[in-house]
Amino acid sequence: MLIKPGKYIHFKGNEYKVIGTATHSETLDEVVVYRALYGEGKTWIRPSSMWNEIVEHGDKRVKRFIHEDEFNAKSIEGVHNYSLPKEKVELFLSLFTGREDVFAKRWENTKKGISGYVPVCHNEWSPVCPKSGGGKMKCSDCTHQDFMKFDAAAVEKHLTGKMTVGVYPMLADETEQYLCLPRGLEDEINQILKDNNVEIKWIDKTNEGRKINRQLFRKRQS
Repeated sequence: MLIKPGKYIHFKGNEYKVIGTATHSETLDEVVVYRALYGEGKTWIRPSSMWNEIVEHGDKRVKRFIHEDEFNAKSIEGVHNYSLPKEKVELFLSLFTGREDVFAKRWENTKKGISGYVPVCHNEWSPVCPKSGGGKMKCSDCTHQDFMKFDAAAVEKHLTGKMTVGVYPMLADETEQYLCLPRGLEDEINQILKDNNVEIKWIDKTNEGRKINRQLFRKRQS
């Protein structure tokens, strides 16, 4: 089977580079040798027979891998499943605008059945961190705080499942671009914001335990 070398986009959105094909020494089956263009850049092999398979994705049937020459991003408007990871990160950052000097990550203690969020700090659990010596102190009160910036690297970890990120939405001028609200307040909020000439857009609900929320994005007025 002819597998064209070059860059491919997986139907879930990640990018890979096909190095070539090879023959299995025992079964003589042909395999595709390819490398991930993200993360640690691991090298993988996959049976050639699977490379061009049509798979079910949502309510559509799509090719497992699409060569960059076949894929015309301009044919689909906006950010979508086949968009580059960078484009997805940029969309996330454009919607979830918050403080850039700090962000939070979710922690969970499965033994105690508790969880929460804590600011991400370069010094966490280092010798200067009060927690490393068994002490307790709010991160906001710590004199050794060195918070990580909320940027594309943080969003990429969130979107790839390496970390659950929490954004601090209150900006320096005490405004917010989005709000998370209990479900059922849409009509009331809609009217208040429309009365103040604020453009709004509701997006999909999210689950946080048993609590159902909806996220509201609003355009900041100049």
